[in-house]
Amino acid sequence: MFRFLNARFYYGWVIVAVAGLINVASSPLNTAVFSFFVDPMSDDLGWTRGALSLGFSVRLIVGGSRARCLARCSIDSGRGCWACSRA
Repeated sequence: MFRFLNARFYYGWVIVAVAGLINVASSPLNTAVFSFFVDPMSDDLGWTRGALSLGFSVRLIVGGSRARCLARCSIDSGRGCWACSRA
C-alpha cells in the first residue's frame, strides 16, 4: 500500500507533525474549554475550583517560560531540541 515511500522514511514523524499542527491550532481554545470543565471536575474530584485553577495557571506559566527556549531550539537546528532540557 505504501510502496511509494522510501524504506528509510519513518511514518511516525508524519504522525508527530500532524499532532503538533493540531496542538498549535487548538491551543487558543485551552482556556475556554477548561472553564467548561472546572465545576464538573471540582465536584467529581472533591477539589476546590481554586486548586484546579492553580494547577492550570502553573501549567500556563511553565509552558510560557519554556516557549523561548523551544523557539531557540527550533531555529538553531544544530543543537537539537534536547538542548532545551539542559539549558
